[in-house]
This record gives sequence, C-alpha cells and structure tokens, in this order.
Amino acid sequence: MTIEFMENPANVEKVEAMSFLSDCYKDAYGFRPRGVYNVEVMTIDDINAEIDRVNVIVSDNMEREAIAEENAVWEFQALVSKTIKLGAGDEKTALKWLFEANLAERNITEVDFMDIEHFVWAYGILFTEYGKRVINIVKQPYMNYKA
Repeated sequence: MTIEFMENPANVEKVEAMSFLSDCYKDAYGFRPRGVYNVEVMTIDDINAEIDRVNVIVSDNMEREAIAEENAVWEFQALVSKTIKLGAGDEKTALKWLFEANLAERNITEVDFMDIEHFVWAYGILFTEYGKRVINIVKQPYMNYKA
C-alpha cells in the first residue's frame, strides 16, 4: 500500500481491514504479508474472505501448539520422575539436578532469571501452567527477591 492510498479517506475501511488481515497473517505465519496482497484491487469482501481463511490457519496452529505443549509437559514430567527414581528423592531435588545439568551444558556459572526461563523454554513448557510451577520451584535457591 502506498502512502497516498493509505491517506485517501475513501480507503479508510479497506486500510483498517488490511491492517487486521496483516495481524492475522502474522499470527498464522510468523511474519507480515508484505507484498503478498495487491490491496488496491482487493475488495472489502476479498479481504474479509482472506481474514477468514487465515484465521482457520491460526486456529489449526493453536491446536497443534496446545498438543505439542501437552506432550512436552508429559515428557518433562517423565524425565523428572526418572530423575527422582535415579536418586533425587523428590521433585524439588530432581528439578535442581536437571537445572544444574542444563547450566553446566551451557557453561553458565552465574544464574539469573533468564537462565531459569531458558531451562523451562528448552523443554517446551515455558508457557504452560506446569512450566510456571517449575520456574517457581527452581528459582527459590537462586533468586533473592525483596518484597
């Protein structure tokens, strides 16, 4: 879209619809649709139909992500259970051992909160409720929060 096209009052509805389509497209594919659409020849109905099509992709992606997160949580919980059976004794100790192994693999000697998030992210569980719980357990010995 050219500046002239965007600034023309007659195109306000189309520009707003295209802006929304751009957001949806980014949600679906991870990047904006620069050069993908010839907005000047598309009608509002064309844009709305494309929004509907792209939103189906967004929904499919969200379903796949939810399944992947469920699997990642299950796999991580299995790893924690295995670590407990190998001698950790409890979840807190198992998480500490796994986190410290992760730090050693990455040659990290000073821990900050991003290291804890990276640990959880690397297992694909950062944005899950279980991942938040793991962060809270792991951070206790390393973080000195002042209330």
